[in-house]
Amino acid sequence: EQAFRGAVATLEDAGAEVFIVPIDAIDEAESTTERLRIEGVATLDEAIEVFAGLGGDVSELALQIDGFTVD
Repeated sequence: EQAFRGAVATLEDAGAEVFIVPIDAIDEAESTTERLRIEGVATLDEAIEVFAGLGGDVSELALQIDGFTVD
């Protein structure tokens, strides 16, 4: 719970509506906020899907591994 308090406070102050967290941390994250919607993900692809589902522009996102860009 303590691990998420600072992040949640920052997100709430910024007006965020959603907090994307690792799937095994959903309960801990939910216990720190009543305002944010918590979305648990297991992979980067799932996080991108959540972001896209919220209307985010993911067309320019690329993953860089060891100096190589992967689309």
